[in-house]
Amino acid sequence: AYGHQLAENVAPLVAELAKSAGFEYVLAPATTTGKNLLPRVAALLDVGQLSDIVSVESADTFKRPIYAGNAIATVKSLDAIKV
Repeated sequence: AYGHQLAENVAPLVAELAKSAGFEYVLAPATTTGKNLLPRVAALLDVGQLSDIVSVESADTFKRPIYAGNAIATVKSLDAIKV
C-alpha cells in the first residue's frame, strides 16, 4: 500500500502518527508530493493547512507569500497540530 507513496494511502498513516505521537507540527517540502499529501493530512486531522511558509516567527505564527509572491502575509494558527 505504501510502495508507490500515493497520497491517498500515506495521508491516513501520517495523520495517525501525528495524533498518536503527539506531534505539534507536520512538515513537508513544497513539492508536488508535499502539496498532494499535506492537504489530505490536514483534512484528516481537522486542522487548517499552512502552505508555502517562508519564515517561522513563533510557535504559532508564520510568514507566507501572497499575491503571486508580491507580498508577505503573517498568519497565525491556533490549531493543536500545525500542518
